[in-house]
Amino acid sequence: MKIALVIFITLALAGCALLSLHMGVIPVPWRALLTDWQAGREHYYVLMEYRLPRLLLALFVGAALAVAGVLIQGIVRNPLASPDILGVNHAASLASVGALLLMPSLPVMVLPLLAFAGGMAGLILLKMLAKTHQPMKLALTGVALSACWASLTDYLMLSRPQDVNNALLWLTGSLWGRDWSFVKIAIPLMILFLPLSLSFLPRSRPPCTRRCARHHARCVGAPYPILGFVTSCRHDIYRRGRLRPD
Repeated sequence: MKIALVIFITLALAGCALLSLHMGVIPVPWRALLTDWQAGREHYYVLMEYRLPRLLLALFVGAALAVAGVLIQGIVRNPLASPDILGVNHAASLASVGALLLMPSLPVMVLPLLAFAGGMAGLILLKMLAKTHQPMKLALTGVALSACWASLTDYLMLSRPQDVNNALLWLTGSLWGRDWSFVKIAIPLMILFLPLSLSFLPRSRPPCTRRCARHHARCVGAPYPILGFVTSCRHDIYRRGRLRPD
């Protein structure tokens, strides 16, 4: 089932990539997607200078967001968790917006590094305040810090309305006008940080199988139906024993 799902997602991603190269203000014929990759061809400039860089950036950003989501869900132990919960993305946004508004002459290549430093600083502060790895305490502290970082970001944007457009573009994100210079920035970052992030994925540890979810029980090799039946029987026997009159 998992192999079929992976194959389906891969084919769907490949189909979406081909559609992004084909569709646009200037539609590129399907045959040209196979032949017009050499200089001098009719659609070479559209493909190589506009659509391919944006496609690669979209793939890189999607992969980075997926890994970030998996890491946060593993830390909080909640499949619905997102980086908003720990305040990492809001801390990164505060650092980047502060740099854009207070130091507008900074080169574009510095902004991702400042955003990364801001996210790491927010994560370190979260660790210092939470003082534990308990998922609930981490989540509650992260939500409070996230609200704080978001408030400071809004204050900076409201205090400098004349420069707010660049900040909004950075916060919302856009692939418009992105060329190979942005791809050259993204490739080394992905090569460096993506394997490093994957190395921090939660390792499977023997959890308390009576309290974990079905997929956790299966991960440690526990027969979930039998385990659930035995647990329910034991709970029923224990409850009846407690209610037995002396």
